[in-house]
Amino acid sequence: MPSVNYPEEFAGFAVVDTKEWSKQKYTTYKPKEFGDYDLDIEIECCGICGSDLLTAQGGEGWGEIKLPQVVGHEIIGKVIKKGPKVTLHEIGDRVGLGAQCYACLECKRCKEKNIQYCPHGVTTYDGKYADGYVSQGGYASHVRAHEYMFFPIPKEIKSSDAGPLMCGGLTVFSPLKRNIPKDLPNGEKPKVAILGLGGLGHMAVMYAKALGADVYVFTRSENKKDQALELGAKEFIATGKNDDWHEEYFDSFDLVLNCAIGLAGLNLDAFLSILKVQDQWLKKFH
Repeated sequence: MPSVNYPEEFAGFAVVDTKEWSKQKYTTYKPKEFGDYDLDIEIECCGICGSDLLTAQGGEGWGEIKLPQVVGHEIIGKVIKKGPKVTLHEIGDRVGLGAQCYACLECKRCKEKNIQYCPHGVTTYDGKYADGYVSQGGYASHVRAHEYMFFPIPKEIKSSDAGPLMCGGLTVFSPLKRNIPKDLPNGEKPKVAILGLGGLGHMAVMYAKALGADVYVFTRSENKKDQALELGAKEFIATGKNDDWHEEYFDSFDLVLNCAIGLAGLNLDAFLSILKVQDQWLKKFH
């Protein structure tokens, strides 16, 4: 990327016409006003997510966007500037940024660690701040965001491997971490069903196993059976081979996580039938 006049401007590859969304144009732009809790990151790399492509396509994808628009939200880079009230990161730290660049941290949702549902939240790109500034993403020289939105990256993980964890990884880690039950009776291991093995599912299998669960992968065909077992799945079930596949697994799973690309052709009733009624969780509310 050509040199950029930082900190007065950032530079990136922007969508300037959604009809030619795949032909991004090198563009310079002013960053948002620097806040007390903000970090500036010099970007090392940024992964490609399906939502980047769907956003870039505008009305043909997820709807109209504000142009020009730099997408990308699996961002890894180095802290080169921090606000006077920043306490979570230091200059030189390698950090990652996902799909959200701001939350108020004051509302009920934020205080309950549900910042992704903050009514004042701003997405990493094509989001609007309170002052009207439109956020720009990671196919760029730099990114500016609130310190709380950045994750420290362990030195053992390569930047190119860490990028997808900022979106696909977090998308599945959060529900698994929150909902895999602990302290099951008689020392039982939790049983987790993963639906689909196409990116999100790959990460979900590895995370669920690392969190102590027995993992079962469900897909329509047997094409990815070897992959699932190599990733750590205990069993692999091809639902397209037998319409009655679910009868064997009735009331068996502590958690069912849907990682399929869509619901078309998905027998939702069958998957709900394999989910346990969580009596031990319900006791918490009585």
